[in-house]
Amino acid sequence: MFLFAPRLIYCFKNPIGFEQSEKHAIAICLWFTPDFLGGEFLRRSQTKKLIFHYQKSEYGVQFPKPANEVIDLLKSTSSAKNLDGIIKLLIILNKLSLQKNVKILSESMLNKYYYNHSNDDRIDKVLDHAIRNSHKKITLKEIADLVNLSEAGFSRFFKSRTEKNFTGFINEIRLSNAQKLLIETNKPIHEISLEYGYDNLSYFNRQFKGYNNLSPKVFREYFINTNSAVE
Repeated sequence: MFLFAPRLIYCFKNPIGFEQSEKHAIAICLWFTPDFLGGEFLRRSQTKKLIFHYQKSEYGVQFPKPANEVIDLLKSTSSAKNLDGIIKLLIILNKLSLQKNVKILSESMLNKYYYNHSNDDRIDKVLDHAIRNSHKKITLKEIADLVNLSEAGFSRFFKSRTEKNFTGFINEIRLSNAQKLLIETNKPIHEISLEYGYDNLSYFNRQFKGYNNLSPKVFREYFINTNSAVE
């Protein structure tokens, strides 16, 4: 099961050879808005665990091996009548908020900036270079030369497409990657810091907290403690 925020581009593909098998792929989509129960719904203390996944839906969230009860509820929503559909949705959201082994699927820039550069090869080239080299030091001149612009011209160009300066953008990619390692691995925080170009652990902690409102240590503990297994 997956949770995607509005406007996030995604695509599912069957493995090679699947077409020749006798199996059929079926997708069930359940659409809802964050305020379907009113604007205060996600501000309630009872939705604390759900808010974590809702925020991460901007990156795409996968819930591997969801409980059979959740799958059955999802399948039955299309035939639900009266308030049963809303009740089933709330139960599904509650179960998913407790799901363990949640995976974040994409980098932050993929969902935040795709709609501004879909027809511009230059920004695609810049983003590809930034992703592949985010663990290294990337100078403004280096990235400007990549698309044959002056440094000042590139800064204006990049800001018009992403509403971010390039340094801030690179920082977001690094912090997003660090988030994934904190969630999906047991690597020490100082190793994660070094892996994504932060030589100073204190500086990494400050940057991470400014981006997430949580320190790396608290972020990892919060994720583990608020995601109990659903059997």
